[in-house]
Amino acid sequence: MYISYLNYPPLPLDLELDILNTIESHAHFQKNNLLVNADAATIDLLGETAYTADTNIGYHYSQARDHFPHLVDYYFLDPSERVKDWVFTNISKDVTINIQVMTNGMYVPPHVDEVRTSAINYLISSADATTNFYEPKSEFATLSVTAQTAIPHERLELKQSSKIAERTWHRLDVRKIHSVENIATDSKRISLTLSIV
Repeated sequence: MYISYLNYPPLPLDLELDILNTIESHAHFQKNNLLVNADAATIDLLGETAYTADTNIGYHYSQARDHFPHLVDYYFLDPSERVKDWVFTNISKDVTINIQVMTNGMYVPPHVDEVRTSAINYLISSADATTNFYEPKSEFATLSVTAQTAIPHERLELKQSSKIAERTWHRLDVRKIHSVENIATDSKRISLTLSIV
């Protein structure tokens, strides 16, 4: 319904190692923020989302840590040209490619993504987490759902919960409210993520 599995070839092991080396060489990006680093094009696209507390179902990201304990540090890194070339040859040329890392926490709260309409992901390390999708409860259905907000679980109804296997290409409808939950605190959740605008 919200997740579809795709029949793309697996990422070669040497490119997985390339991604892990990229993460290791950028360890200084791990700070106490939801989004610490993104490529320049992504940052330009994001801008500021219009947010009004009275009419929005969630809390602005700047307030998220006040309302959601145990959030992960969540960041994007630019992959090597080798990884990009492989994706452009084997998957699509019409995507933006990032390495996505979640660490030092237990979850990414319910949210919708900025800019992209769907994400094609390849999990290198699942950290044993679940990916959940939600709809607003009826009493909150008239409130706005906007990007750059974290939505409290008590305002939502769980619609789908899935443990996505490592090394499987899958597409997520990131325009729908979703979260990543139960991340093992002793590991990192690492994926190659392809954004479709």
